[in-house]
Amino acid sequence: MSNVIELQNRNLSCVIAPELGAAVLRLDIIKRGVSLPVLTPTPAGCLDPQQFAVYHIAPVGGAVRGNSFKWDGKPRTLEPNVTGLPFFTNGVAWQRPWVGKKDGKYSVTCTYMHKQAPGWPFDFSVRAVFDLEEDNLAITYELANESKQGILPIGFGASLRIPKPKNVLISAGVSSLWQVDANNIPTHMGEVPFHLDLKEGLQLNAIDTPERWYNGWTGKASLDYVESKISTTIKTQDPLRYLGFACSKADDFLRLTALSHVPGMLDLKGYDEDETGLRMLGPGESISSQIKIDVDASL
Repeated sequence: MSNVIELQNRNLSCVIAPELGAAVLRLDIIKRGVSLPVLTPTPAGCLDPQQFAVYHIAPVGGAVRGNSFKWDGKPRTLEPNVTGLPFFTNGVAWQRPWVGKKDGKYSVTCTYMHKQAPGWPFDFSVRAVFDLEEDNLAITYELANESKQGILPIGFGASLRIPKPKNVLISAGVSSLWQVDANNIPTHMGEVPFHLDLKEGLQLNAIDTPERWYNGWTGKASLDYVESKISTTIKTQDPLRYLGFACSKADDFLRLTALSHVPGMLDLKGYDEDETGLRMLGPGESISSQIKIDVDASL
């Protein structure tokens, strides 16, 4: 395992690995002297980003349809970057080492600088500031176009693995669900079916679905744990308003992903930028947002 940075206060402890894409390896709450996982802990020695408690996504989220897109009048070709998946997925930042430093007792800053390369054809940087507060972990992102000329497409977010014991209720304000193609990449918006309607609150025991993407997310998703009497709330700021949700009966965790756009945004037909979340940055321009993991142990 690479070098890690640990943060701990009276209630929470967090482990961050800058060299592993600035991943959060674990986030625990200390309740009555007992440490309980808020996020699914990363297996010891694991180097697979998909098993990290939190990995960061930049400069594009989800799969790029056909591993290609056209930008500035030129075709851009990408290569699959995840074993077993046919498409370039979730950008490059989650698979590259970052530089990290501790800013104080409860704060860490990690940065990644990308130069034009076969992995992604544009220069950009991303910075993540981790602040461990009394009852939450806040991650503040800033992405910038580092090119001297040209406009680049940008997208970012974070993917979280969250424990799924028995009797867990999830709820989130959403308005619609993206329908997907045979490769599970969104194509058009539709109504939310009853069995996936997070607005009404769902018991996770009965849910079995690959990753699905919601539109119109309010930026808040809550999980209530009956057994441990803990509530976890994921909160995001604009533009992180696209919610990915995956849950399998075979797993002891669920996955929530907050993105600034819907996957497949680079070639979605029939929708404008307000609907897809596609954003563009000119030279020197930047975009920022925050995701916060709140923990309430007073239930």
